[in-house]
Amino acid sequence: MLKNNNFKFKIVLVFFAFCLAMVLSVVMSASVTGADQPTGAAGSAEDPLVTLSYINKVFKPQIEQALEKIAEQKATQIVTEKLKNFTPAAPAPAAAPVQNTYIMSAEASSGYVVLELTKGQKLRVKSGSLELILRPGGKAAVISEYKTQGIADLTTGEELLNDKNVPVNHSLLIPKADGRGISVTSVIAYVMIRGDYEIFE
Repeated sequence: MLKNNNFKFKIVLVFFAFCLAMVLSVVMSASVTGADQPTGAAGSAEDPLVTLSYINKVFKPQIEQALEKIAEQKATQIVTEKLKNFTPAAPAPAAAPVQNTYIMSAEASSGYVVLELTKGQKLRVKSGSLELILRPGGKAAVISEYKTQGIADLTTGEELLNDKNVPVNHSLLIPKADGRGISVTSVIAYVMIRGDYEIFE
């Protein structure tokens, strides 16, 4: 904006210098002999005068239009240069797919968490040991690859082997992360759990 104002000011100065030169030339021509003077009277077609009304109504609007065109061209040039140097931002990387796994935090491991599992879902130890209680209304079966080892029923003191039905409201313990767990056989089952676990299909 400041550059445009300086440019306008320079044009106005040039214009007034031109007008001053015209006036001086008229004054100088008036001092010469009659043979050197123009044949027409001042203000006639042979000797036209530049008036203030002509400057305001004709010359000044022309200058303003010229300045506006110059400003538009300059703005277009700036935008074009900016677009040449413009580099679109790289798209954000896609979020990693959510795994069907939940690991208990150290803070939450001190208390039980209630899980809602559906038929076919399996629950096993992720690390360490795992305590669980199957709530009423749900059914599940024990998963174990061992013939003599399964899930410890802390309520009755017995060992629940592979494919054995999980009793409701019994405190159960899976001692380590070796693949042992439970598989839900009902449409839905609620399991209270404490420890580091993993849900899988």
